Amino acid sequence: MEVIALSSNRPAHKLSRGNPRHLLRLLSWMTVLFLLRFSAFAQPYVRSVSGTVVDGSGEPIPSAVVQLKNTVTLQIRSYISDQDGNYHFQGLSSEIDYELRASHRGIIGKTRMSSRFDSRREANIDLRIQIKE
Repeated sequence: MEVIALSSNRPAHKLSRGNPRHLLRLLSWMTVLFLLRFSAFAQPYVRSVSGTVVDGSGEPIPSAVVQLKNTVTLQIRSYISDQDGNYHFQGLSSEIDYELRASHRGIIGKTRMSSRFDSRREANIDLRIQIKE
């Protein structure tokens, strides 16, 4: 091990290259910074889901009931679509899957999923109801 003495006031072992304590401290700080950097990406965030309820021909359906079901707690939130068939849910956790389903006058459309693997903060999911005439 090569020793570099810059001052006679300090012991030579503290100035040596490759000091194990210094390297361990440096490695510890680098590890902490690395983990802090990537832990920011793992933080949950709030997202929203919106879309339009349409019939088989693509026309919007006003006053359709849209249900959003949390697949963990099974809690259901409801929204009545506006005159243009639009709906909107906000304040949704990024760590939970949600089921979306629309109904109108007793006819229920297919269930759609909003997955926790979808990284969009504002997802647009249109819902279709096959209305029989």
